[in-house]
Amino acid sequence: MLGEKIAEQRKKLGLSQEELAEELNISRSTLAGYEAENKKPSYKVLGRMAEYFGVTTDYLLELEGEGNTMLGNRITELRKACDMSQKELGEKLGVSASAIGMYEQGRREPSNAMMIAMEKLFGVTVDYLLGVTDTLETGIRNCGNTIKELRTEAGMTQEELGKLLNVQNAAVSKYESGKIPLTGETLLKLSKIFNVSTDYLLGAEERAVMEPEENEPETGTALKFGNRLRELRVSEGITQLQMAVILDTSKSNISKYEAGTVEPGMETINEIARFFEVTTDYLFGMETGGNTMIGGKIADLRKELGLNQEELAERLNVKQPTVANWELDRREPDLETVKKIASLFGVTTDYLLGLAKGGNTMLGKRINELRRASGMTQEEFGKKLGVIKQTVSSWENDLSEPNHAATVTIAKLFGVTTDYLLGAEEGGNTMLGKRINELRKSSGMTQEELGKKLGVVKSTISLWESDSSEPNHAATIALAKLFGVTTDYLLGAEGDAMGTEEKINEIAQRVGRNIRSIREQAGLSQRDFAEGFGVSNGAVGMWETGKRQPDLNMLIQIAHFGGTNLDDLVMKDLTPPVPLYVRNMVYLRKKRGYSQGELATVLGLQGASSIDLVESGKCELPVSKLVHLAEFFGVTMDQITRQDLSQEVSECRQQ
Repeated sequence: MLGEKIAEQRKKLGLSQEELAEELNISRSTLAGYEAENKKPSYKVLGRMAEYFGVTTDYLLELEGEGNTMLGNRITELRKACDMSQKELGEKLGVSASAIGMYEQGRREPSNAMMIAMEKLFGVTVDYLLGVTDTLETGIRNCGNTIKELRTEAGMTQEELGKLLNVQNAAVSKYESGKIPLTGETLLKLSKIFNVSTDYLLGAEERAVMEPEENEPETGTALKFGNRLRELRVSEGITQLQMAVILDTSKSNISKYEAGTVEPGMETINEIARFFEVTTDYLFGMETGGNTMIGGKIADLRKELGLNQEELAERLNVKQPTVANWELDRREPDLETVKKIASLFGVTTDYLLGLAKGGNTMLGKRINELRRASGMTQEEFGKKLGVIKQTVSSWENDLSEPNHAATVTIAKLFGVTTDYLLGAEEGGNTMLGKRINELRKSSGMTQEELGKKLGVVKSTISLWESDSSEPNHAATIALAKLFGVTTDYLLGAEGDAMGTEEKINEIAQRVGRNIRSIREQAGLSQRDFAEGFGVSNGAVGMWETGKRQPDLNMLIQIAHFGGTNLDDLVMKDLTPPVPLYVRNMVYLRKKRGYSQGELATVLGLQGASSIDLVESGKCELPVSKLVHLAEFFGVTMDQITRQDLSQEVSECRQQ
């Protein structure tokens, strides 16, 4: 069983669950769940385990037995021939000397990635390492001169060809000199790179250029994508097999993606973009560099907090070279990572992306005033918000701004509205405070009792009633529902306290739809969602149907989980009717005045019905056509797949 294997390997290394969990960057309880067979690790975690233990994933999954004495003997022979100690070999391969010892004794087997690393280091084939062949010759005819001729003809260096083959340039040199034989896989790669047959490479026929297959995808787009995928994979030291495991597909599919003969679906492309932390536009060759603004901002904030790149990488659960690439603008972090960075440094995503030049002087001033009035130091205040002292100082000095979640938390902590924090209001609504006070007293409740029902402290109720601050939208709705009045009555817009509850019911229904949308977008069942928030399955069902509403604290938690703010959760419809790229497609087509038939002609599709099927959500647009669509309308792939292009217009109308 997998759990037993994990526990066995951990104990061999003399590690506690806590120590191994720290090495794997997971919690101890998660590791305990793996060993108890209550949980299953993801492919990424399984791969990290195999690499750390110096075994294959197949061994952990009991798909192979332990130990290959021939392999161990070959590793020993080659190490000694190179005059290396076990420690020296381990350093070159990135493992411990004890791991090398276990390989050589046949007590463990190296992973596929480790086998390939040995192949490159020793200049032999994997077949030789495994004992499939007893000589360095594989029976394949030396074709070094042919490779050299083709490489020179293509204007490639040995290093450039090595990158395409996923080997070092020294290995290419040995191929060309005949010192290392070619495997069948390498022959196929060379065949695709130089567009010749394997028989030609082997000298069995005259040069014959391979004809492209019928119904291939649009080669320009596919080849650009394939080249970028190969570059990223090679730069991270990932094999095609490892890439296949990461994307939950086959090694042959990865090979086809990189060759440009098959294109993945949009979901797979987004997964690739997330894994390598690049934009989809970069994958399709539609952009070449990064955002100089964000790279500089990350570097400045990191240095301000006294972190090196490795420490920042650890906090974000990425590699140090990834952080270096961000700061040098070779790559950009994806949106989720930008959110993490913003949260870590206590700034807005707009500030990181260069969309906000500085802070809100009123916001910084009011945070400072409220903090001092409460008798808290910057450090004490930071602890309550889960940020460091420097972040609080940065807010108060208007060097940066808290993000939406932090702003809502600050407002809640001090019992004021977010509008008050942002300087959008100077004082309260005298009618609102007066009516809260009247209704509370008529209900026979103290300020403390009312606070408990709404999930706020007594002092917050006092601030509302004295008009020092106002309740936010959600709290106002909760008050109206509690006292059986309309929100208009509370706000002084009508005189009758016992008016209709239609507005309240309408809002309850909208909140329910939004909660359901957040849950479904997270891929959770009602049961899983309920478990995550510590409530019953029935409670979630009641929320989503509008029959019952969560309390204020729960609404804030749900909003934070859904990546939105409290006001939007209550006042806006967050349910996406169709995939974003489809909505953008419809918006752009109508804005530019194209019919479905005209757009079908532009994209090379058969008739208006094909566009209608896409716009109705009954079928998806092929990726190559989606790239063509983006280019036709003059937008990027990231914009059409990840941004609501109608939002700018909507915001203008609202203003």
